[in-house]
Amino acid sequence: MMDGILTDEEIATLANDTTPAQPPRPVKIAMQLIRKCMSMPHAAAPPSTDNGHDDDDDAEVASMLTKPVLRLDWQGIAKIEHLDVFCHVRDLYLQHNAIHRLENLDFHSNLEFLALSHNHITVVENISHLTKLKFLDLSHNRIAHLDVSALPSSLVVLRLAGNPWAESNDGYYLTLFKVLPRLQTVDQYRRQSNGADSPTYHGDAGRPDAGSLTTPLFTTPDTASREAIKEQKEAMSARHVDKMKQLNANLNDEKDQIVERSTRRMRERRQKLQQQTKTFMEEAASHVQALHAKHATWRRAQLEATSQAS
Repeated sequence: MMDGILTDEEIATLANDTTPAQPPRPVKIAMQLIRKCMSMPHAAAPPSTDNGHDDDDDAEVASMLTKPVLRLDWQGIAKIEHLDVFCHVRDLYLQHNAIHRLENLDFHSNLEFLALSHNHITVVENISHLTKLKFLDLSHNRIAHLDVSALPSSLVVLRLAGNPWAESNDGYYLTLFKVLPRLQTVDQYRRQSNGADSPTYHGDAGRPDAGSLTTPLFTTPDTASREAIKEQKEAMSARHVDKMKQLNANLNDEKDQIVERSTRRMRERRQKLQQQTKTFMEEAASHVQALHAKHATWRRAQLEATSQAS
């Protein structure tokens, strides 16, 4: 290549290159990723022990544990994991990732909105306990068979378009409307207002994109119920904050105990060394005194021998 221009031979080489591209490395859900997705700054400097830094950490934890929406879309995530501390979340966005299985949502009973379109999911499982879930987007996955009983009965909006199961069953939405009494919308089909199972076709024009949604497509009419849910979430968030503070306090107590034990061991060792040194010095002094006494005895013997000889 000369001056940034490819030669004919280089172009031919690139065209004939059949080496498969390396798949992107799967991403794991970690606190650093969550901080980035929540646009929360995280200093790279080592942690400090001053109270101001601890207050900042407590404030950050409290803020993270009160946000009702968690967006982890378009991150290349391969597995749903490490989200137990975010069980207070109401809306969870995981679309456009590389997730293969629905799992590890056991404690997310507050979920009302779950977006999982454009992943690699093959089986609908482990979500029937989500009794508050109203919006579920599983479109454009790899679901070939569907056990309808695995879906939460609370669903109001369900998206399954782009899955082999939906494409191979023309009347799949009728089955879903029949089994799920609260369901109002399945993909482009909507249940008639008179409650009949026969749906009304609304076409693709009125279909919003899950990736562009910022709030679910439903509202809770009961204000008192909304307030109760809000109070419950706030109470749960407060419990999480207390749990994190208790964990930090336990770690600090353990650190203090380790420092105290280390200091005590060092003090005992120093006292032992001092005692050993004192004993050694006493033994050395005693040995020197014995040598002096022995030398004095020998000297007297020499003097006596000399005087007798003279």
